[in-house]
Amino acid sequence: MADGNLVRQSNVAEGSVVFGPSVYDLPLLPFEKELIKTIGITEDEYRKFAAEARRKGMVRPAEYHHVPDIQAIETAILIQVAIGLVLTGVAYLLTPKPKTPEASKQSQLNLGSVNAGNRFTQSRGFDTLNELADYGAPIPIIFGLYKVNGSEKVGGMLVTPRLVWSRMFSHGTQQSAKLMFVVGEQGFRDDTAPDGIQKPELEGIFLGNNALDALHEDFFAVYWKRNTSISGISRIRAGNLIEGTAGGPDKGDPVKYVATDDDVFLCPSNVVDQNEDFCHAYSPANNTQFGVYGAIPNGTGYRVNYETVSIIQDDERKADRQQAFNLTLRRIKIVGDKDTSVGPNKRDQLRDVRKQNMEGRGRQYSPRMGVVQINRGNTKIEPAADEEKIVASVQVDDEILFKLSKNEIPEEMYERSNNGGKESVDDINQSVKAEQIAADDAMQVGEQFAIGNTLWVVKNEG
Repeated sequence: MADGNLVRQSNVAEGSVVFGPSVYDLPLLPFEKELIKTIGITEDEYRKFAAEARRKGMVRPAEYHHVPDIQAIETAILIQVAIGLVLTGVAYLLTPKPKTPEASKQSQLNLGSVNAGNRFTQSRGFDTLNELADYGAPIPIIFGLYKVNGSEKVGGMLVTPRLVWSRMFSHGTQQSAKLMFVVGEQGFRDDTAPDGIQKPELEGIFLGNNALDALHEDFFAVYWKRNTSISGISRIRAGNLIEGTAGGPDKGDPVKYVATDDDVFLCPSNVVDQNEDFCHAYSPANNTQFGVYGAIPNGTGYRVNYETVSIIQDDERKADRQQAFNLTLRRIKIVGDKDTSVGPNKRDQLRDVRKQNMEGRGRQYSPRMGVVQINRGNTKIEPAADEEKIVASVQVDDEILFKLSKNEIPEEMYERSNNGGKESVDDINQSVKAEQIAADDAMQVGEQFAIGNTLWVVKNEG
């Protein structure tokens, strides 16, 4: 490719097929236009002259051939810029950073402490679980002023007590908790007796962010002991109740105390059922679940889901009669026949069952598993041949035999002869079998199970 117009050709050396950057028709400055008019040449002639002058200026005279040609090209500038950026980044990383302020003007003040949270109680974050008290930690001093003058109340403070005792209770589908807190050092009054911390107002008592005054009084009970030395009794008693209710299953504290000096915070021990021992409930939260789970049938009946089976009273057509008999068998499968032992082919009996209108609570089917024997040393306790079940007391070190039977309900239990139709029992057999498999998987050696108020451990599998 030949060279093009010298005026519009770049001064960058390049091959015949390699294109470099080019500049076309650079705009002329005002003084250049005045010079063109004065000289009397055309604009193209001036551009050609300027291009030739630039080319001539790039040619080194022969006298400078023995002098090294040192040029400041763009690469060195870029390297210098890159090194400058790296040094700037290193300097930024080594520069000490200012400390983040502990609190802004919009947030609450976080009190400082020389011993974490053991010297000053927290001033924010009351929506979390109560902090457990550490053994040997100092008891905080509640320092402040609170006075009541008629309807006016002056002062007061909000503190977070330390949890020292907790116990959970199960009431069927509901749970309750007893919690004991240490608020602070009882101190001394400078005017009149008694010493100690004045009891709080109900609207000032919170569990997390939930105020107790928003609840009904039968949902809680608050005991407050302002001192431990004057009365001579250090523990909290029934007479220390200040808010809520106690003394019945429908009260905040269901325990019915006989006297005002009865201890409130008791728990089972190795010696007696109720003792003054330490008690600790793990993760005492409002969504904690506890108790037994994964129930295993112990001879308890299995029932199919209840459904209403409608039967049209029409015996004129054979097909209608046959359908009515089959639907009656389904009724028997669901609710039974009131112990009349109706046969699938007994039409008159089926008609009688149809008139029962599905009365009853449901027919029970055997789960084919349960406790069949109690071994007490060399003595075996089990039902007699004519007994379905017995009620027996158990003792420590007794052993029981839990049996899983492989029998099933016969397929023809609800089947009529001569292809008259039937009601299937496959769903019952499959459900019972699934429960048996689940029980067998759960009863592994070493697993513990609760039966009533007793605890049992699996020793071996037959």
